[in-house]
Amino acid sequence: MRAGRSHVLELLRSLGPVAEQIDRQRRQDGLLGEVRALLPVGERTHCLGATRQDGLLVLTVESAVWATRLHYRLPTLLSALAPAGITAIKMRVQPPGKGLVGRRLGGSVPGRGGARMSAAVADHLLTVADAIDNPEIAEALRRLARRRHTPSV
Repeated sequence: MRAGRSHVLELLRSLGPVAEQIDRQRRQDGLLGEVRALLPVGERTHCLGATRQDGLLVLTVESAVWATRLHYRLPTLLSALAPAGITAIKMRVQPPGKGLVGRRLGGSVPGRGGARMSAAVADHLLTVADAIDNPEIAEALRRLARRRHTPSV
């Protein structure tokens, strides 16, 4: 760093409300890390967030399927987190791309393009449209194929 200049994070930490938010996020990230460390490797990435409200741990997962799977791990999680004062766990479902969690993890953001359709998928949709007897469904498939986004270079 050049003399007389501060790192952006240092400047943000000097602002009261911003510093509080940075500290809160650091604690939540640490808690999420603790919870993920207690989960099997294949389940860790599906747990998107963790917040604590008194003795209640709120886990944010990416789908109801993962909430159900993690539900079976609750007794293990509760016993491991009991020394930290956690007495109950609640699941919250937030699909990727919804809210800040999805954006932070690289999920698609509504209104910003979303997932890209490959040329092969678009061609397949057109082939299926040509083979379908129902003209309304065929036209819907053609419209969908025409909406294919080309990746920006």
